[in-house]
Amino acid sequence: FEGSDAHYSYQTCGESNQFQTWTASLGQSTASVTELLDVVQGYLWSTRERVESEHMVLNSVSTCNWINQCPCMECVLNSLWKAKTDFTKVGVTLKSEDATFACLSLPVSQSYINIAAKEGQPYERVGYMYFADHASGSYMGWPAVDWCFDAAYDPRLRPWYSSGATGPKDLVIVVDVSGSMEQAGRARLAKAATSAVIDTLEWKDWATVILFNHGIAAQYSQQLLPMSDEERSTLKSWLNDQIWHQGGTD
Repeated sequence: FEGSDAHYSYQTCGESNQFQTWTASLGQSTASVTELLDVVQGYLWSTRERVESEHMVLNSVSTCNWINQCPCMECVLNSLWKAKTDFTKVGVTLKSEDATFACLSLPVSQSYINIAAKEGQPYERVGYMYFADHASGSYMGWPAVDWCFDAAYDPRLRPWYSSGATGPKDLVIVVDVSGSMEQAGRARLAKAATSAVIDTLEWKDWATVILFNHGIAAQYSQQLLPMSDEERSTLKSWLNDQIWHQGGTD
């Protein structure tokens, strides 16, 4: 990338990126999505190893230079991305003052920018690399983007984070909707929590919801269903149609 310190060796890494090689082989019997997944997993593990090793070192660091995405002063408008971006940087948005996480963006940026130089085509297609901190909810990602998320946004409640943390899962959400839930706004909180959990699911997760009081008050489905975007939207609409405080409990 122009203006960055990332260098790419075609002699070492090859003359084309892995995505291009894989898509070019789709018409052949040798094409396999597992080959592409192996490449992604390799990048993921190498980045994880770097984060884990650097985290121990950075625990004693109180300050460092990092790229703030809110606002991103060096980002410029890109028509393809429909946002101000900087492809030479990894940007950080902190949910709290966390010097260790901010400083982690320095070693992570080395990994992300090298991967982007090999695999990315940011002027032709949109693609991100990012991760979030479990303790604080802070976020870092490539490319740096001029983006300030509001207080309600939490990357830990996004499907990409929860799926990465838990893997595919079968989930039955069981919620008390008896009359006592009307007290202290508990019904409202229970509904919001159920909706938040559903928002963390995606197509590889299978789920349903059961509401109970003295018996089964409502049941979304008789079996677990894959949580596609459409199914997730339908389930959340179903939640809005239910009564969240009625009856007793045995």
